[in-house]
Amino acid sequence: MGKDEESLAKEAMDDSEGARLEKLISELGPFGRYQFYVISLSCIGCFMPAMVVVAMTFLAYEPDHRCQIEACEPSLLNTSYSRTFLNFTTPYEASEERWSRCLRYEFQDIDSADRCQASNFGTLTEPCGPGHVFDDRLFKSSIITDFDLWCVSPFYRSLAGMSYMLGMLLG
Repeated sequence: MGKDEESLAKEAMDDSEGARLEKLISELGPFGRYQFYVISLSCIGCFMPAMVVVAMTFLAYEPDHRCQIEACEPSLLNTSYSRTFLNFTTPYEASEERWSRCLRYEFQDIDSADRCQASNFGTLTEPCGPGHVFDDRLFKSSIITDFDLWCVSPFYRSLAGMSYMLGMLLG
């Protein structure tokens, strides 16, 4: 390879994209305080909206719950989720593999000393009356429990997240 060929090859290499990038990086200098500052400020703009989306996972948590049985609640201690109690007060939803959250067996007010017995409940179901009993071991409250959204359409539960995303879309 002659001297002219070497200089032509060097010029061709200098004009390539990689060579221009290397030249630009060498002119900018190493990663310093200013670059760190710019990247940090850029990341804040990305992380803040993401926190709202992640927070909905915890804010809209739907705890395990069942209908309140007015006749039985005062006498219950720690039996509110026991299998024997749920067998005669709450229907089992086989498709969901759990006890119903929004239905209960009809209470037949038979005058007896202990009103919370299997004989006082029929086989017909009814929607929950006023009140639910929540399993609050994980969270004491959420927007589902605070705004009574447990037995309504799932649309209402996702409305907050949907509104937020619509606002992000529209700017």
